[in-house]
Amino acid sequence: MRGPSAVYGQGATGGVINIITRQPTDERIQSELVVGARTDLGELQGESFGYTLMLLTVLTVYGCSSNTSQELPSNNKIANSVSTSGATARVIKHAMGETKVPAQPQRVVMLDTAPLDPALALGVKPIGSSLPRTDSLPAYLGDRAAGITPVGKTPPNLEAILRLQPDLILGNTMAHRQIYDKLSQIAPTVLTAGNSTDGQWKQELQLYAQALDRADAVQPLLDDYDRRVAKLQQQLKAQPSNIQVSVVITTEGWIAFYTQDSFPGLVLQDVGLARPQLKT
Repeated sequence: MRGPSAVYGQGATGGVINIITRQPTDERIQSELVVGARTDLGELQGESFGYTLMLLTVLTVYGCSSNTSQELPSNNKIANSVSTSGATARVIKHAMGETKVPAQPQRVVMLDTAPLDPALALGVKPIGSSLPRTDSLPAYLGDRAAGITPVGKTPPNLEAILRLQPDLILGNTMAHRQIYDKLSQIAPTVLTAGNSTDGQWKQELQLYAQALDRADAVQPLLDDYDRRVAKLQQQLKAQPSNIQVSVVITTEGWIAFYTQDSFPGLVLQDVGLARPQLKT
């Protein structure tokens, strides 16, 4: 084509020819999103992560919006082969309603350290768990965390969970309400209303234990907790009565403290240690 031409207006060409020089491939398209993570102070802190999802044999990664809209394979019924029918299935009431779970779950994925810690204390070793705001599970878990496969941070990576083929998923509504339906397509999912930051850690322990078929192990744990609290109270009698304690959490870019309704705050309250007024 010779001479001047125009794209718009009276001198524009009359048509467009679309020439395709390459066929579609199985390449991945990676997208990253910055979202917030809730602390006990109710603040939002930025954290970067990528999502992946599995579409049959072709892996494609879509850019996710703030509603954590990861997709699952259309034939996920094959992947979710958990048997929750018959007399052996149990119905668990939780923050999202009622869910049928296996009589004795064997492949459990935790979406937070809030259910992970109780599960280990109850004698259940999960096959997978979300990570906290670090790149590894908490160091205080020691060897008990060995062999647990990471499934991302918050929100978790649905593809990573799907690959583990769990028969039960445990999380909380604060972080996982928006992806509950997708999690339920992978395996029966039970969510608590909080994540041990709202003064309900004992009730949440009961719910986790019911879902894990370990309800009988709860009271011995609570009895041991009461004994340890009483022992510490005796040891503290020799200390000054005006002791005040703060529990602080730090990470790159920010610092926060645990309030009285958090798990550490309630432990301090049970022991009888005072908190500075601003931290109550």
